Amino acid sequence: MKDKRLAFEEIGELIPDGGTVSVSGAWMLVPDGTLRAVGESFLKTGHPRDLTAVFTLCPGGTLDQPGIDHLAHPGLVRRLIGGSFPNIPQSPLRRLIVENRIEAYNLPAGMIASWYREIGAGRPGAIARCGLGTFVDPRLEGGRMNAACTSDVVSVIELNGEECLFLPRRCVDVSLIRATTADEAGNLTMEREPATLTAFVQAAAARASGGKVVAQVERVVPAGTLNPHHVKVPGVLVDYIAVAPEPLQAAGIRFDPSLCGEVRKVPVAAPVASASDGWIALRALQEIREGDLVVLGYGLSALVPHLLLEAGQFRKCSFAIEQGSIGGLPLIDFGFGSSVNPLAILDAASQFDLFQGSCFDRAMLSFLQVDGGGRVNVHKIDARPNLSAGIGGFLDIAASARRLLFLGYFTAGGLEVEAAASQIRIVKEGKMKKFVNRLDHVSFDPAHSRAEEILYITERAVFRWAGGKLALTEVPAGIDVARDILAQMEFAPMVGQVKVMEASAV
Repeated sequence: MKDKRLAFEEIGELIPDGGTVSVSGAWMLVPDGTLRAVGESFLKTGHPRDLTAVFTLCPGGTLDQPGIDHLAHPGLVRRLIGGSFPNIPQSPLRRLIVENRIEAYNLPAGMIASWYREIGAGRPGAIARCGLGTFVDPRLEGGRMNAACTSDVVSVIELNGEECLFLPRRCVDVSLIRATTADEAGNLTMEREPATLTAFVQAAAARASGGKVVAQVERVVPAGTLNPHHVKVPGVLVDYIAVAPEPLQAAGIRFDPSLCGEVRKVPVAAPVASASDGWIALRALQEIREGDLVVLGYGLSALVPHLLLEAGQFRKCSFAIEQGSIGGLPLIDFGFGSSVNPLAILDAASQFDLFQGSCFDRAMLSFLQVDGGGRVNVHKIDARPNLSAGIGGFLDIAASARRLLFLGYFTAGGLEVEAAASQIRIVKEGKMKKFVNRLDHVSFDPAHSRAEEILYITERAVFRWAGGKLALTEVPAGIDVARDILAQMEFAPMVGQVKVMEASAV
């Protein structure tokens, strides 16, 4: 049996100059040691260089787990194709993107996961409807995140009379993935991980391309000792194993056994940061029905299950997140992507298949800007380029949701709100209007979605998408429609019968 163990300093030699490298991770399952080794190889030898790095969600990019930031050396990476990017100001990779020293393309995370699957199956590429009419559409921006991008990576094709976006197949030279345990034959299990993400489809994509698969693991056990039901990537797809004991399980978390199902613990609700957050999340709760499967995005929506837990009705529904967990209590902030006491953990490619097939009851997502036609910008504000993290799985969820809730503040930049049990008072208005005539970028267009119902919930108003326009439907006590709503919008919504908005407990 071939010994598949590899020293970290040898990893850079496996990657050809100008090659394509797929990288696993999303604040968890980050092959941090492997990425560090690639960066050190470049600094020492000048190779590999001019790489294309592909990832569904940002692998690391945090202070405690740099991950993809280990590749932030001019000349090492030429192009990034990712679902999201580092969003902290200290990120050196973020700086290279902002300075146009590296091409950065932002595509829906589910499209990239499907792309791996299609390459592994020997098919021409990934086809998706989500993204039409948005910044991903090559007739608009083609997913370009900066001026360094000069060509299109996606195209528009027609199938059965319908327009679709197409991401063509390309060879994956090396896939860098992570797992918990490998046996000597390279079989991989993920028993200590809060997700499995795209490890299998990445490995298949590299194998189908004639490339290599490098798995970073915590430990190696004798061949044949792993339960085959627990193996997530078979050893026949794994070329090399690099051992790095005790990596971070998730952002800021060394190890929590409740995130991987090793133990179950009594979940604890996270505190609500502000009166606005609580009011918005409580109003969103009123849209949940008994037995619903609710898909959550990053941001305010992640607070909803915590408030449901506080209300003693956590079993009313189940929550799913794009990283793969179904059920349990999703964590918030940089912990998002992991869930306490999950009921199931799917690989991310399969989870996105369910999302794109509308196999859920409703979705709750965030927004940065909304225009008069109900279109949404969630991924980039031109005046704040350092805070652009990318689209992630937002579009895969939003374009497929039948019932869709967008949650966010009415204005931004210094907003201060007082919330009582039955009314809202604006203490200080935000400097930036979020309901605007023209979006900086289009992340979602209702005209290209399956939505039957769309609500936009803020701390002072609820809007409903109706007939291609926004209609004001609810306002809480204490809010003056003319002063606090219409004067803070760049367009006039439809205003009919407006009822009192109540953010009462469920």
